Amino acid sequence: WLACLCVAQAVVLARGTHCDNHTCVAPSIKEKICSRKSSQSWKSNATDVFIGMQTALTSTDKWNLQSQLLCAIENINADPTILPNKKLHMVYLDGLQTKEELFGIENGICMEHTDIQFAVGPTNSGQAKGSALVGKMYKQNILGTHTSAPILSNKDLYPYFSRVFPSDAFQGVILARLAFKLGYRKMAIVTTSPNTYLDGITDEFRVESARLGIETFLQAVSHTEKDREGLFKVAFEKIKKAGYRTGLLAGYGGTNSLQIIDAAIESGVFQDGWHWLVVESLLQKNVDKLHGAMGILPEIKTDTDAYNKLFACVDSHLNDTTGPFRGLNVTNPRRLWWTFFYDAFYVMAKAIHDAGSEWNDPDIVRTAIRNVAFHGVTGLVRFNKTTGDRLGSVYSIKNVHHGEQKSVGFVDTYVMDLELENDKLIFPGNRTEPPQDFVVICTTPLSLRNYYYTLSVSTCGPDGTRTILFLKANNISERYCPELDPIFVPCDYVQSSNALSILVILALVYSVGLLFVLRVYWNHPIIRRSQPSFLVVTILGASVGLVTLLVITGRPTDTTCAMVPVAFSFAYLLMMGPLFAKSLRIRNIAASKSLVRNNRMKHSLGMTFARLFAVLVVNGLVLVPFLAVDPPKQVWVQQVIHQNGEAHDVPFSRCSVNGNDFTFLLLLFLGVITSFGCYFAYQIRQLNSLFNESKWMFLSIYNCTLWSSVTIALSITSELSATHQYYSQACTVLFTTVSTLSLILLPKFVYVYKDRAPKSSTTFNQAVIYDNNTGLNTTQSPFSQAKPRCIKCQNCDRCNNCECRAVSKLPSVISNAKTTESQLPNMNSVVPISTDLPAT
Repeated sequence: WLACLCVAQAVVLARGTHCDNHTCVAPSIKEKICSRKSSQSWKSNATDVFIGMQTALTSTDKWNLQSQLLCAIENINADPTILPNKKLHMVYLDGLQTKEELFGIENGICMEHTDIQFAVGPTNSGQAKGSALVGKMYKQNILGTHTSAPILSNKDLYPYFSRVFPSDAFQGVILARLAFKLGYRKMAIVTTSPNTYLDGITDEFRVESARLGIETFLQAVSHTEKDREGLFKVAFEKIKKAGYRTGLLAGYGGTNSLQIIDAAIESGVFQDGWHWLVVESLLQKNVDKLHGAMGILPEIKTDTDAYNKLFACVDSHLNDTTGPFRGLNVTNPRRLWWTFFYDAFYVMAKAIHDAGSEWNDPDIVRTAIRNVAFHGVTGLVRFNKTTGDRLGSVYSIKNVHHGEQKSVGFVDTYVMDLELENDKLIFPGNRTEPPQDFVVICTTPLSLRNYYYTLSVSTCGPDGTRTILFLKANNISERYCPELDPIFVPCDYVQSSNALSILVILALVYSVGLLFVLRVYWNHPIIRRSQPSFLVVTILGASVGLVTLLVITGRPTDTTCAMVPVAFSFAYLLMMGPLFAKSLRIRNIAASKSLVRNNRMKHSLGMTFARLFAVLVVNGLVLVPFLAVDPPKQVWVQQVIHQNGEAHDVPFSRCSVNGNDFTFLLLLFLGVITSFGCYFAYQIRQLNSLFNESKWMFLSIYNCTLWSSVTIALSITSELSATHQYYSQACTVLFTTVSTLSLILLPKFVYVYKDRAPKSSTTFNQAVIYDNNTGLNTTQSPFSQAKPRCIKCQNCDRCNNCECRAVSKLPSVISNAKTTESQLPNMNSVVPISTDLPAT
């Protein structure tokens, strides 16, 4: 700072002021301007008091200001109670620097150079910081006017600075409370920064907003940027995308004010549905563009003695051609903004008077300034004795109506009470109610809806649906999101009383009925030759699958989830395993020539059961690590449901595994077993009439394989609802169980019912045939292309119960009708060799 002071002092002494030619001031004060041309000292003495006036003489409103300043000097000098036996003089301090802080530093150095001990002004906070800093070094008492930055209350930095203008700590706090009173809980802020004046307001606004629960969204544009208007437009676009519809505009000066306002208008944020609060510097200018905007200005009552006294003086000198007021070009004699300068001169004069004989002591004068209390033009003027800030100012709440400021309330800063006349408010679009401060797209995309709403999911109803209620999840949704109608989604599980449960129960009754009939005719030759033990296993597997369909209904649990692969895999193998085993058995017998040649057609049932048991054991060995390492468990998943043109993320309960390794291994095992079964069934599908059961077995295996494959494919590739997935599985189980049991058992029961042997035996029975020419017995392979015929049974009590002897080629004596019946071998001596009964 010392280096800056040295540079600034060199500039002042070398270059002078903005108004060296004195064309911008009244002639009466042109010789009282602090500059390098000033050769005299303006040190106050017993008869003359010199007070510096810090302001730019090139101000566009300079004439109106000077008229009020001259009236302050005239009225004070005319009042014998303020400075008796003394005359007050004003010396203009107009620094050359354009940067605010340096402007104030120049003025402070000029005061030191010309022995000025007291000063009023300057007009903005940046200038005041520089001036007050020099005042700290030289103990110069500075009385600020429009200097409102909260940082100037720091007495460690600026101990000799006081002000008649309220701190922006009041303005920022009041604007935040005004936003709160209007019902706003989200406010955007568009400002220029760094700037001492605007930073003070926005900082206090943000602090108070946070205390009140208002969320702020700051967009600051640097004052050093060349394209500030373009950057303001970018800031407004960000605000629009963020959803904010209310905010605070903070700008200063003519150019900056126009830039921020024009950018706002071009961005469409001053139209219906928007509302802005503005700082006082914006509210004083360009009101024709701020329709609906609101802000605050210090309240100046026009019916007080001080007001009447000031403007009586101004009015009386408007047309002066001689004296101090000559040469003034007053355009707005009622310009209230400069009345703070008028009151500041009164405060300084009263303080010097109150200091008495010690008026030359800067510390005594500082205390005297902060003890002054009087009713000025700007209201009751009094100070905080520690900070020197003005207390008790009254602010008027302004609302711009078509280019005109309207008072719609007031705030007493002494008690901080805010009174607002709501019936007088006008908002953009000529609305009479405040707009919504924030626009939230609560439903799309899906992630936003999940953030703003929580789902309340009912239990499944009798119609198989659940009701989803959307409950607002947070303060934002409570305030900004609409109420959503409930939606109805499918249940995530199948209820016990579903549409297929009756069919499943009927299928169970059907399988039990088949088992009962099987037990009744257990010893019948047709049943005995069909390996009834295998038939029982088949019925058991079908029953397990059907029972599982009933058990897995209801909300999934870890137990029911684990039951699905276990129960269905064993049910499948128990039902289809006997068919696979019998197909393999028939294929082995039919293909074994050694068995044929040696008349040993017996193929052990124990071996066949052992193979079936081995398959079941392997299935269990696959399931054990499956259930131990990665068992299916009940989990909640989010599933997107589309209703009424909207997507909804709804929780669904599912059975799930962490990985698919064991699932793939189980399906691979079952697929391999099924492939072998299909291969064996295909091989025996066209055996001769002794093996017509093979056709039914082939059809059963084909149906089961086809439907199971389709169901597995649908489960993996399709996003079916729980109900549809269950129905697809249930239909597959119902069809395969009922069709398999029907194809395998019903033909046998029909033959039993007719009480006669079928034309096609269910087993391979090989007869020993004697060749008529050689006398040797021969055996015809079942794969022979000759069509076998049956020899009529003889010597039987009931012919229908006799074994049918199949021959591939009748002896020539029979075919030539030369052989008599006595020449045929004794039928009773022909021993049938059955695949399921021991040869006797």
